[in-house]
Amino acid sequence: MSSSREKYGSVIGWVLGQPWGSVLQRVPGVWLVSVVMLGLWGAAVVPYTYAVYVVVIHVLSVNAAVRTAVGARHAHVEATRHSFRDWDAHYATRTSLDPHALLSADADFLALPDVTHVIIIPGYKETDDTWADTLNILASHQKAVSHYKICLAMEEADPLAEKTAMLLVSRYIDCFLQIVYTIHPRNIPCETAGKHSNVSWAARQMALKSKSVKSDLLTIMDCDTAFAQDYFDSVAAQFAATRRDLRIFQMFAPGTVFDRNSNDVPVFVRLADILWSAGVMGNYVPFSPITFPCSAYSLSMELAQSVGFWDVGPEGLGEDMHMLLKCFFATEGRVKVNPVFSPASCCNIEGKEGSGALGFMWARYGQVILSERKYLSAEVAKRHLWGALDSGYALRKALFAIIAPGYENPIVGGPQVSDKKKQLMPDDEVHFNFYKLLVLFHRLMEAHIVGGHLFILVTLSSIFLPVGPNPSSFSIHYWESFTDHAVHPIVVLACDICGYLRAFSVFSVIACAYYYERYYRWVGVARWNLSSLGDRQQLTSEASPYMNGVHIGPGKRVSHLGRRAGLESIRTKWNYLDWFALPITALLYQAIPQVHTQILQLWTDKLMYETAAKPKMKEHPAAHAVPEESGVVHVFGGHERMPGETVAIPVLDGDDIETLVNSRVDHGPDEILVLQGLKAHRISIATPNTPTTPTYSLHFNSISGTTQQKYMHSHSNSYSSNSAADRVMLMAADYNSDSVSSFPTSPRLATYRQQPPPPYIQSPVIRVVAPPPAVDRTATYGSQNGTTFYGSEEKSVMMVGSDDFKAWGDNNVSV
Repeated sequence: MSSSREKYGSVIGWVLGQPWGSVLQRVPGVWLVSVVMLGLWGAAVVPYTYAVYVVVIHVLSVNAAVRTAVGARHAHVEATRHSFRDWDAHYATRTSLDPHALLSADADFLALPDVTHVIIIPGYKETDDTWADTLNILASHQKAVSHYKICLAMEEADPLAEKTAMLLVSRYIDCFLQIVYTIHPRNIPCETAGKHSNVSWAARQMALKSKSVKSDLLTIMDCDTAFAQDYFDSVAAQFAATRRDLRIFQMFAPGTVFDRNSNDVPVFVRLADILWSAGVMGNYVPFSPITFPCSAYSLSMELAQSVGFWDVGPEGLGEDMHMLLKCFFATEGRVKVNPVFSPASCCNIEGKEGSGALGFMWARYGQVILSERKYLSAEVAKRHLWGALDSGYALRKALFAIIAPGYENPIVGGPQVSDKKKQLMPDDEVHFNFYKLLVLFHRLMEAHIVGGHLFILVTLSSIFLPVGPNPSSFSIHYWESFTDHAVHPIVVLACDICGYLRAFSVFSVIACAYYYERYYRWVGVARWNLSSLGDRQQLTSEASPYMNGVHIGPGKRVSHLGRRAGLESIRTKWNYLDWFALPITALLYQAIPQVHTQILQLWTDKLMYETAAKPKMKEHPAAHAVPEESGVVHVFGGHERMPGETVAIPVLDGDDIETLVNSRVDHGPDEILVLQGLKAHRISIATPNTPTTPTYSLHFNSISGTTQQKYMHSHSNSYSSNSAADRVMLMAADYNSDSVSSFPTSPRLATYRQQPPPPYIQSPVIRVVAPPPAVDRTATYGSQNGTTFYGSEEKSVMMVGSDDFKAWGDNNVSV
């Protein structure tokens, strides 16, 4: 690294070589101590500085409150419109393309069917009910079988991780395009335990497995988070409809709604999470150039890979905000976070069983305050204020971006084009939009600075500053103990202005409460009730084009949302009373934790954690039924089958089967898939006596050819017809496999973490046009590559190779 600094000159090279991470980490804490001193003595010693700073902090606080109220109204309107939007039509409108059409690789837009959702779900000591509820919800989505790759990101520190993962993979193997798991090793040098390092590990494995990172969308969600189907429909349509040169810069951020167990927690805990959700809404206003994701979000796999995935050190603990910062500086501010108004359904933090209301409140405090040894946290937002480390990280990145662009990381997407020069700018020029940088630091200050400083200044001024019509005797004695002067008029004026600002902020809180409650009733209750009606749902009409007070237009209905979470909490008008607890809630869960964390960060950036209790299901969720989708052959991923083990493989029905192979998926040797990397050398028509549950064999030869393993497969789907001509069955296949070097998704491969993916073979997409003809097995029609073909030249079976496809006779099968 020292040699790379030399090109910047001696002075800049010296600056780059300083330990800025350790220095800037302590800036919030030092700033906090300075504010305490300002509150105690500043009004007397530096009255102008005191007055200006107090007013600025109040203005920033009121600005955040007003923007949050505007954001709550905007979220209420957009969430309603989002629920009625046809995302296929949205894609067609933006691109003027058929949403079901296939496009060439060099097209400006991405074909909508080519978008694959890679969903990473980190978990640590989660209950079986929590896993089951989350996976059942995802499995209920209409495109889960064809477009969802699920990665269960487990921790080696969890003694039951592998057992749990194997159970979940075997249970949900038929519900998704792919379901695999990874085990994140513990005690990796320079890593900090947490969601950020686990997600980074899992994302790297999925990127190695990916066939095309340019069409993969990574979604990061917590184990107890629930998404409706329209979230994935929305991000896929927006991602695919983005121009090719801008697609790498796309991120997507949903709102959050705590609608699962909010009635089971104390009012202060409930309101703390409501305020957090409302703050996210304020972040998603349309006029904001900076949007931070919160807890759950999606981004281009290409972007994640280009920036080096998630940081795994202490500074990356608040992985949602930190990943946005990393992408922001790596792309010179070109990353775009698109708000998605189908919120992530989250659970409120709960205390340990039997701990009572105080236990719940302490657990929620632990969600925002981290000690050197231990803190309690929920997966929802457990690193809220320890993320103050991000402020120092952003300062360091901004400094390096200004004095040495591209020093730490190459610029993702290449240098920006100068409108004046019409050529690529050299690396020694600054390419950032400074307005965006200013807004970025403003939002970081709101998140990590304003609340604590406001609390300190208001508290100290009310105790020690003798202003107002009736100052306390204590404040008068305190003031006279170190000065003979009266309070400076500028300080009195500042205190009066701040009083008016605090009064004005009450109205913004009232507006925020009104629109948030309407938003909650829509996303948490009404849209689910309408979606559950299905085709019985009444369409909007010309006479009544409004829904939830929002203009929708005629002829629309709420789109399919999938399965509702197992827990739900209804808020009524009586819940408006919750908002009266705001002063105490803000003190307990914003101001005090902020002060606490920043004092701790003066000494350490290290921490350990354990998960807090999750809400208990009223009843154990049953596994989602395997969808009966004819024609979709998906990956049986992540589960290495032993000889004789029964696995479901879809029956190929000649009448309605279309895609036999999904060309967007790499299928490893331990993922058994019809016609993918296999040579199907015998296709036969089942006889009328074939039972409705056929059993057939796939023969696999090891790479050495010395061992033959037989895998028995069956499928219980009934046929659409008893006619022999309507049935197509794969009878046998030859397959060469080296399971030792296969991609590490098999739970029985002990060394899987170190193994790279093998060079997979891409097979063509195959369509069955008509049932194959009857085959005379008494005659043979030549051989090729050691494979014998039965029948005559006119009526013979096909051979599917890895690089070519041949069809004989009357062209029963075509590419």
